[in-house]
Amino acid sequence: MVERPILLISTPRSGSDWFAESCLQWRPPDYFREYFNPVCNATESAILRLAFGSERDWVNVALPWECQDDVCDFVFQSIWSRNPFRFVKENFASFKIGFFRRYFDCFALVGHRMSTFPGGSRPRWTEYWWFRYFQSLEFNRGLIGEEVGRLVDRALSGPLDLHRKLVAAQVVATYQTLIECRRYDIPVVEYRRLVALPSAADVSEYLRSKVPAALMDEGFADRVVETRKVSDKSNGYDAWGVEEFAQGLIELIPDDLKSYF
Repeated sequence: MVERPILLISTPRSGSDWFAESCLQWRPPDYFREYFNPVCNATESAILRLAFGSERDWVNVALPWECQDDVCDFVFQSIWSRNPFRFVKENFASFKIGFFRRYFDCFALVGHRMSTFPGGSRPRWTEYWWFRYFQSLEFNRGLIGEEVGRLVDRALSGPLDLHRKLVAAQVVATYQTLIECRRYDIPVVEYRRLVALPSAADVSEYLRSKVPAALMDEGFADRVVETRKVSDKSNGYDAWGVEEFAQGLIELIPDDLKSYF
């Protein structure tokens, strides 16, 4: 039996680079960071931008894969077979999860707005990524299902400054990831919880049912504890004055998913 490649689903500034590279120790030539992102995969960018999104190809970011299934499949079949990888991480995958599960063993890492913003050492990059995400949500609103679309409608119903747009995009992308992972029985790792667990034993127990078994080597949990850098960004986020706005979006989310927010 041919071993299926593994894909980590995430969002910008969620801790996914740390998790993939420091904890899972994914490295080239087995690993490609954001293979399906036209900006990251310059060799295949011309064909990738027909279906997949990036901060530059922002229209495709929130375009549901169901609207372009044939195009996604054409792009995949055209490029993957001649240059496959064992591991891939994708930060603009939330609206393409149903497609990706067709070809990959998937699991997800979700971040939290209070550890995402203002954006660490590169706040302007973080703003750029999430502003483009918001633009795509707004542009594709008519194609996004009602479950997630009503959060977009709530965000658009009042005045929006840049920070509200960024936070709205992060909340919506997280919610989209969660409901798609639930729909397809894809496990979800919560970054906020992962970095708060007190010991390697706790980390190992938490990840056991959430990470493909092939990745759970003996030192994995130790690497999580040894390499994590927990920084308190709450003051910077609080200075934005957007939490009441965020809570207005979160109140539309089902109670059994609110713990992620």
